[in-house]
Amino acid sequence: MAPPGKVALVTGGGRGLGRAMALGLSRAGCRVAITAARSRAEIEAVARDAPQGQIYPLLVDVSRESACAALVKEVEAQLGPVEVLVNNAGRGDALCFGTLSHRANPLLGDGPGDLEDDH
Repeated sequence: MAPPGKVALVTGGGRGLGRAMALGLSRAGCRVAITAARSRAEIEAVARDAPQGQIYPLLVDVSRESACAALVKEVEAQLGPVEVLVNNAGRGDALCFGTLSHRANPLLGDGPGDLEDDH
């Protein structure tokens, strides 16, 4: 679990595993931006279920690269630098990672392709 005070971004945070991860991170003390592509009601419900002010819901289609860049800019303006990324959306997974890759953990390499098993 991420240490308290970290800023997390959870794509696809409106239901299922994304919702559970967003709520878990917020209850651990992280400030969490969550996205959904279509349902504002879902992400607003998650924000209501979290500790007051810990979740910042955003309606964003992360399958578009320009939307991912704008998303990261908005989250960082409102919450601070993104330190935890959970790519849970069913699409656009590499786009948000690529937007943040200049700050990626050196143990992970330069991008999502570095996480693949070579065997």
